[in-house]
Amino acid sequence: MKRLLSLLLGLLCMMPVCVFAAGTAKISAPSSVENGSNVSMSVTVSGVAAWNLTLSGSGATTGCTSKVADVTADASNTTKTFSVTCKATKVGTIYFQVIGDITSADGTNSPVSLTKNVTVVTPRERDKESRLESLKIDGYEIDFDKDKTSYAIEVEYDVNSVKVDADSLSSKAKVEIDNPEYLIFGENTILIKVTSESGDIKNYTIKVTKNKPVLECEECPVPEPVKCEKPTNTGYIVTISIEAVALISLLGYLIYDKKIKK
Repeated sequence: MKRLLSLLLGLLCMMPVCVFAAGTAKISAPSSVENGSNVSMSVTVSGVAAWNLTLSGSGATTGCTSKVADVTADASNTTKTFSVTCKATKVGTIYFQVIGDITSADGTNSPVSLTKNVTVVTPRERDKESRLESLKIDGYEIDFDKDKTSYAIEVEYDVNSVKVDADSLSSKAKVEIDNPEYLIFGENTILIKVTSESGDIKNYTIKVTKNKPVLECEECPVPEPVKCEKPTNTGYIVTISIEAVALISLLGYLIYDKKIKK
């Protein structure tokens, strides 16, 4: 009997063991935020087929809450991330919390209770620098000065666009270049807008004048003279005139001949 029991225990030890893992939840948020700014907290749940969670923030904020509850369509495990955003209203601490429960595909239910504190600090002074450090036009030279905001160049008629590069004096400033895609004949304007971290704006302009082509006429066509059409009865007029002369001549001859005979 003892021998049979030992054999059965040995067989059980050799059989594979099915282990069902419970779902997990992890909370994340920045360690600090400036007063007046928004801050988000997120929670990521993994290995879950259903969830019922409440995310909230309190303390140095007006408060924020988000409730999420759902299941996967095929009841299989998945990974989801949910978040909530609060605005810091005073120096102090924002207390984030996630409570509820999660359920894995095998039916294992786990309670969730997570917290994360975010320190609200006094805002630092924003950089007000809104000037350019450099301004270049590919293929053209300009006398750049960070305090000079207007520039001008001329291009030939076959130049359709120019490339402009601009770098801000401050790494925190934002540079926007409004460059026409196609230059027209005459004056074109390129606008470079520099916005500092504090919101101050400085505009630089480049006037690009595109010259019109000069056309040279080496052999201009000479217009033909206007042709005057002769009357169609000219032949008749000439014929009648000859006949009249002949008749007068014949009459004259007859008169002359008659006088001589007398």
